[in-house]
Amino acid sequence: MGLQVTPIGMGELNSGSVVEVYRATGDVNGAKLQALNCNHYTVENGKITEVQVLMADQHGYDAFFWEAYHLKPIPDRLV
Repeated sequence: MGLQVTPIGMGELNSGSVVEVYRATGDVNGAKLQALNCNHYTVENGKITEVQVLMADQHGYDAFFWEAYHLKPIPDRLV
């Protein structure tokens, strides 16, 4: 699709959870994306139990994916 993810860093917090920071870039049909993101992993008993994805530019992601995936008109989607 033209979306690339580059890890920036990862670290463990005092609570035992883990945070991952990465940069997402992409170019599809003229729509461009350049955003920083953070994933927060809750870890319990050595296993990931919850993941929160925090996006720095939600509007940029929306514009990028609306350009990348063209939906059928509503009547055709309701069949």
